[in-house]
Amino acid sequence: MGLHIYGRENTATQNHNILSQGIAASGIRIDGSNNTLNIHSKIHALGDYSNGVLVSYGKNHTINHRGEIKATGKEGIGIHLNFGDNEAGNSSEYRGSYMFANPDYDLSEWQDFLEAYRLDGALVSNLNLQNGSYTEGSLASIFIANNAFVENINIQNGATIKGDIISLWNPNNPHLLENYQNQYYTTLNFGNQSLLTLNDPIHFEKATLKKGEKIPHMGWNLVKKVKNSALLEGLEDSFYLYFVHSYYLGESKNAIGMYHYGIDFVSNVQKENIFGIQPHPEKSHNVGLKILKNFVKL
Repeated sequence: MGLHIYGRENTATQNHNILSQGIAASGIRIDGSNNTLNIHSKIHALGDYSNGVLVSYGKNHTINHRGEIKATGKEGIGIHLNFGDNEAGNSSEYRGSYMFANPDYDLSEWQDFLEAYRLDGALVSNLNLQNGSYTEGSLASIFIANNAFVENINIQNGATIKGDIISLWNPNNPHLLENYQNQYYTTLNFGNQSLLTLNDPIHFEKATLKKGEKIPHMGWNLVKKVKNSALLEGLEDSFYLYFVHSYYLGESKNAIGMYHYGIDFVSNVQKENIFGIQPHPEKSHNVGLKILKNFVKL
């Protein structure tokens, strides 16, 4: 292992190259909570079953990647997000994002362990593959295990990925404690950050909502057109789309659609031939299908 980050609220910037060899080697490993890793160099893992970057425990980590990550051995993984298994057996104790199980404790006590063991959050809050970054894995460029919730994957224009993105995360995983079922979905953004930073002094931030309005925001919301766009052609002036998100865009001169959940948010943007959409068209029935058809025809 070239670098091991653990503890809480650390920021590490890797400027020098790392080469890891051997079976199941890792160039960089992250544990703990609320750590930030900035990659500005080459991270290569050459052995079989190796990882360029492994995030193996904790919550709310951030990775800003603008270097080169390669794991080219047998079943290598560029960026591996996985709590792993208990060496004593998962039946003796199981841990993951919003997951804890131990037969030595009552079911009512399991919730108390989430915060104590830093399991009450996404393993990775933001995985940012920035312009100029390169990520490669022979098995997968990015692999998300069934016990690892990743909140946002942001792939900017100019980022290169060679290999599959594999996610085994299931929002209805039976290991999730009861209060956390069917709430946590990974948001995958392509080029969106580049769109927002062209001319607009705006950014994503946690939504501050009224009492009773939950985060993540999940459900149907009424969207209103604010500008004509080929993406929304053939739709009424207002229509319903399905949302699942924890972050929002408050203002943009490029907005073509707005919605309201406690406060007004941007739902759709367009700048020249670049389009962005906050809700999920694939979950939005006929209206969502129409948006997808419009996009294909652009």
